[in-house]
Amino acid sequence: MNVPSERRYDLLTLGETLMRLSPPADQRIEQARLLEIGIGGSELNVSCLLARLGRRVAWVSRLPEGPLGRIVDGEARRHGVDTRWVRWMPNARLGLMFYEPGPEPRTGRVIYDRKHSAASELAFEDAPWDALVQASAWLHLSGITPVLGPSCRALILQLAALAASAGKPVSYDLNYRATLTTPLEARALLEAAAPHLHLLVLAERGALRRAARCADAAARRRTRHAFAGPRRVPLCTALCGRGR
Repeated sequence: MNVPSERRYDLLTLGETLMRLSPPADQRIEQARLLEIGIGGSELNVSCLLARLGRRVAWVSRLPEGPLGRIVDGEARRHGVDTRWVRWMPNARLGLMFYEPGPEPRTGRVIYDRKHSAASELAFEDAPWDALVQASAWLHLSGITPVLGPSCRALILQLAALAASAGKPVSYDLNYRATLTTPLEARALLEAAAPHLHLLVLAERGALRRAARCADAAARRRTRHAFAGPRRVPLCTALCGRGR
């Protein structure tokens, strides 16, 4: 399948978006009898922001058929994101994120219910990736997606290599989540993706430093070697937000 010439994208991205359920008025989750509905997804956040700035953005994922999937799709399209490449899955589930705000002196709390979600099995056969990469000026990836499942891991690394070989810049948001992965696994993924990256994004609080403290000297050397070469990979630090 080819992407029509009129559908050229400034940015292509992919990943899971969760339904976010939050108690109102700074309540604790165990106090709440009502939950406010929203959505949360790192890659879709980027997509919506760029679309609102006038960029042409395509977001690819798997969504469950039915009203829950339509909530995510409708929100993305409301901001101008092209969701035509989303694969709709029958009898599938949307991952959930229970987010409890943390006004001082409390801190926020997140509880995930996302195992076996539709997006956790996103794979290369779900979209015309070769055509999409060729039709896009930039590919944006997140470190969350490859830890959702084996097919997601393979897809992210395959797309990074595919885009780089096509001469398309690739950005990678480390987006370390201790509830999903370990520092060593996050490091291994970064080492595998590093040769293909144009831009690395990580949170200001330093998830990469936490990973470095847990790695042995050989692992640190491997990471330095992965980023060595004729060019340096620019590093962008960002303030930590809710993300997903």
